[in-house]
Amino acid sequence: MKAIPVKSVTETINGTSESLVRIEILTIFHRNPGLLATSAYLAEATGRDLATVDRQAKKLADLRILEMVEVNGKTCYRYLAPSGLSRFRRKR
Repeated sequence: MKAIPVKSVTETINGTSESLVRIEILTIFHRNPGLLATSAYLAEATGRDLATVDRQAKKLADLRILEMVEVNGKTCYRYLAPSGLSRFRRKR
């Protein structure tokens, strides 16, 4: 009999995949170019709890997808455009 894999607490939160939360955060930045947002703003915009959004925004910053900056003593995030993308564009 095969064991059925069980998702860990870090993979799901109340039935929601943490990767889905990261996708929702990135969607907000995609729809709002130049946005500088706190975790509280992102939590309200996604309808997710602050602790989850804060953890996932930090993970995106660790992956260099978002940049973490201090503004008036608050931690904010902004989207970092991929710098190496131009290497892959075709030259005409």
